[in-house]
Amino acid sequence: MGARRQQLATRIKLADNWRLLPAKSRANWRMQAASGTSMLPATLPGPWQMVSGLENHFGMVVYQNEVDLKIPKGQYATLKLSRACYQTRVLCNDRWVGKPEAGYFQTRWIHLPNAEDGSNVINIEVTCEREKDLTQKKQILGIFSHWDMLPADLNPGGIHDIPEIWVHGPVLPTQIRCFAEQLTEQEAHVVGEVDLFAHTASSVWLKVGVWPLGFDAPVAQIELPYQLKVGKNTRLFSLSLEEPRRWWPKGMGDPNLYRIEVTVTPDKGQTETLADVVGFRTVEMSDYQFRINGEKLFLRGTNLAPVAPYLSHMTSDKLDSALDHAEAFNVNLLRVHCHVLPQHFYREADRRGMLVWQDMPLQWLYHPKTLPEIRRQGRRLSKYIYNHPSVILFCCANEPIYMEDTGKVKVKQTILTLWNFFGPSHMRDVIAKSVWRDLKKKDTTRIYLQSSGELDTPLAEGGDTHLYAGWYPAFGPVERFDWFAEKMPKNIRFVSEFGAQSLPNIESARAFLPEDLTDAAWKKVAASKMAQIPNMKHWVDLDACQTLEDLVEVTQRCQLRVSRYIIDRLRFYKYSPAGGFTHFLLNETILGVTWSVVDATGVPKDTFKTLSNSLMPANIFLLPGEEKINVGEMYPGMLYGVNDEKIPVHLAWRVSAVHQSGEILEQYEGEVFLEPDSESKRCASLGFVPAQEGFVDVTIDITRNETEHQAKHWRHVYRVEVLGPQRKKVGKLIPDRLRQFFKV
Repeated sequence: MGARRQQLATRIKLADNWRLLPAKSRANWRMQAASGTSMLPATLPGPWQMVSGLENHFGMVVYQNEVDLKIPKGQYATLKLSRACYQTRVLCNDRWVGKPEAGYFQTRWIHLPNAEDGSNVINIEVTCEREKDLTQKKQILGIFSHWDMLPADLNPGGIHDIPEIWVHGPVLPTQIRCFAEQLTEQEAHVVGEVDLFAHTASSVWLKVGVWPLGFDAPVAQIELPYQLKVGKNTRLFSLSLEEPRRWWPKGMGDPNLYRIEVTVTPDKGQTETLADVVGFRTVEMSDYQFRINGEKLFLRGTNLAPVAPYLSHMTSDKLDSALDHAEAFNVNLLRVHCHVLPQHFYREADRRGMLVWQDMPLQWLYHPKTLPEIRRQGRRLSKYIYNHPSVILFCCANEPIYMEDTGKVKVKQTILTLWNFFGPSHMRDVIAKSVWRDLKKKDTTRIYLQSSGELDTPLAEGGDTHLYAGWYPAFGPVERFDWFAEKMPKNIRFVSEFGAQSLPNIESARAFLPEDLTDAAWKKVAASKMAQIPNMKHWVDLDACQTLEDLVEVTQRCQLRVSRYIIDRLRFYKYSPAGGFTHFLLNETILGVTWSVVDATGVPKDTFKTLSNSLMPANIFLLPGEEKINVGEMYPGMLYGVNDEKIPVHLAWRVSAVHQSGEILEQYEGEVFLEPDSESKRCASLGFVPAQEGFVDVTIDITRNETEHQAKHWRHVYRVEVLGPQRKKVGKLIPDRLRQFFKV
């Protein structure tokens, strides 16, 4: 899975001439086939939901193809089946081959012992059901079966890669996994294993080589004899690599990669070769603070949604575009949110030096009887990502709590959610813990988290948290974040979800929204475009908006304020105690009203640019930021600098506070020198006293001199609302923990 083969075998792509038949059961489709029921034409790769007449079909579909094979004496046929969703079984020439298997990301190698010269009929039975109870799910599909950003009628069922038949020798290598057990500047002790399938008991020579990609460095090779039994075999190897080049994330060094190649030569029959790309690095975590190759770093991340609603639509171009947007957004970590992407994404992340947090595709609750299947798929996913140095984190379950619909407040849901949060949860305490125990023993190359979204309370020890202050009313206004920082600081060590929904830019919004949003139109938007209208109305006065442009502006301003408020404070608390964060959300899968900063057409919202400035590795920001003050009251601002880079950085800045009337209330400039990987540093104070109501825009223009002839400029604009003397502010202007830094 993920490895690129170089072989002498014949490879036959089964791209054309597929037919399909929807069925209620295995007996049903075989009966239909026997009675001569005509099959529908099918195009692979793709979901069956795209086939006319099957838009609402959940359950079983059988794909059929007839292929002519030429199998010389001493050779064998194997079906390579990748990204088939969800439960699959194969019938070759009216005989079942292989075992039924569930999943959607892995590659299956299904050996066809009854394939013959001439015509062969291949039937692939694929089953993907609609979940009857979303709190007792039985399919391990993550967000593809239950998420508030995908429509409930989405069905990922289908075959999402072109099946292939390999005609090969007696031994077929299928996967390599390796890592550096010991890694120093002088030597790497590389250990690994290779999976092979032997059609006959064989004596083989296994030759393993490691070569640098794109740089000059020593090569390592070893040749070992092995005895293979009939069936699946896993063989271990180890070798010494001198003067290894470590893989580094972007901004810390070069993402050095090596090619590893395994050649299997049996005593009788043809040689087969399997190759993959690996990188060697170490990763450590202590109290949610991270080190790569021993070097500390602060993680500025964001969550990544599926780049398309169907697996077969996740093209290399779309995956590359997502990584391009992540780089432009100035993050160094992408959390693959509760789904698994094609191998191209992980290879490209390796090449670019983009760090990855991989989720097990588990979202909310699953039926207790799914535990054995979840553990099996957890092991498969661990192998799927094993060779990718970019993947430093693996989370075994997201929000293991009772949840039906995040957009609606129900008494039963609230009670059961709180019970899971503060009391026992089978999903967390049994299922997630079992996966976590399994994988952390087998894979020491990355950090394994038991679950995500767990608050630290006097009743239970938490981990990374989801703090939706400023969006879900239960969390309170965004200022509630300061309460967590003061009273429960462990909950800001790593905030892995925060943000707010907004409309896309006006051009995209007009594609699905009318200019005049009536109540009926809002209901339609909520039903089909993922908008959580009650939450939005809690923070935004939608009724005051006269035009669609007004709606776009006020919702994006709300999204900006919530996200930047928390980003600035987490950077203020860098290493004391924050080790990083992952904002929610970079992209959306379907065009709608969502938490994303890039819409489904690939167009960044206006909030994208502003937040990308807040995520600059070396930066200056303003606290308390966007606030409300009364006429005649001093705004107690403070400029802070922070540097996440491994080099010293010199920044020059110019700040101005201008009332909407045009009156300049404050204006001055300065500069700051930031040490490598520095924590937040106070740069200057900013105080002004507005004499009239309205708003004051505080603008910070920042310049970084890259070289003598090249400079980089960016800007922050914070809007301070000035209230009349009789109006009350909401919340505390300065948190107690920050008060010592302000002259008030």
